[in-house]
Amino acid sequence: MDAASAVVKAIELDGGKAIAIQADAADVQAVRRAVEKTVATFGRLDVLVNNTGTAIPKTFEEAPRWKRSVRNLIAGSASSDGCGPRAVCP
Repeated sequence: MDAASAVVKAIELDGGKAIAIQADAADVQAVRRAVEKTVATFGRLDVLVNNTGTAIPKTFEEAPRWKRSVRNLIAGSASSDGCGPRAVCP
């Protein structure tokens, strides 16, 4: 979150308003909390970007947690596709 906090600070120094939210896109409740925090902070949410994914800087066979990474990619996409839009437009 250090990099995200630096971006928030830069936006605020330029006169804008920003928050940093860290959430696991595979966790439906985390997605809902992220939407709720955004709406609580800004009063509304105009755009929801569904951008889930993972990167493993090794070959597929070398990646120690490749099964978990693939599971998170699939689960994250599925939960954010279903949960995020419903949280924004119930």
